[in-house]
Amino acid sequence: MGETDATTSFLLCSKCFVDEGLRIDSWKIGVEQEGVCPNCKSSGGRKLRKEQVLAIAHSFFVSGTTIRFDYGGAPCVQFNEHHYGNSSIAPSPWLDYDVKIIEEAGKIGFFHYGPRYWMLGEVEPLKALQDPSSRCEVIKRIVSEYPVRMLAKGSLFYRVRVNPQRPAEPDEYDCPPLQFVGRGRLDSTGFGVMYGSQDLDICIHECRVTAEDDIYVATLQPTKDL
Repeated sequence: MGETDATTSFLLCSKCFVDEGLRIDSWKIGVEQEGVCPNCKSSGGRKLRKEQVLAIAHSFFVSGTTIRFDYGGAPCVQFNEHHYGNSSIAPSPWLDYDVKIIEEAGKIGFFHYGPRYWMLGEVEPLKALQDPSSRCEVIKRIVSEYPVRMLAKGSLFYRVRVNPQRPAEPDEYDCPPLQFVGRGRLDSTGFGVMYGSQDLDICIHECRVTAEDDIYVATLQPTKDL
């Protein structure tokens, strides 16, 4: 691809947008490229190709309108190429221009999304799981159908502790004492679970740490296949 082709493949830039959130999103995902934007004629914004325009449309309008329920969730807005030129949403006035240039650049149209019931938690096994009389059968099905993953002997995983009282003691990185169990996702009263991951970022995210916390990480290995 020549230089001219690479330049003309850009459709928008981060300075095209009126909404500040879209400006920020497009700056993060855009490409630093010399030359003027074909839409707004600015030379200071980060340039966007079609795939990046579609990514912004999804993160801002689809993920950004997702409503969470007790079980599941679904977006209020979706888009596809079949609705191009026939958008049916009524955005806030300050988004009118941004919606139009996104639709034109991506050749898409936005529409109100009527989610499938399963996305909202309307799932027969889930409803049966909430009924004590049918719960055991559902649990048996989950255990039998859920995929098994082996953690091989000698492989590494991580355990993060926030503000431990004795950070040098190995016991601090084992299962929590019984008086503290029952507050996590998988442990229950009298049944302690040690939470860890082979992805250190997941450990940090799950512990909901802050910059002020004193964070310690243990690197652990299974003594047998798990």
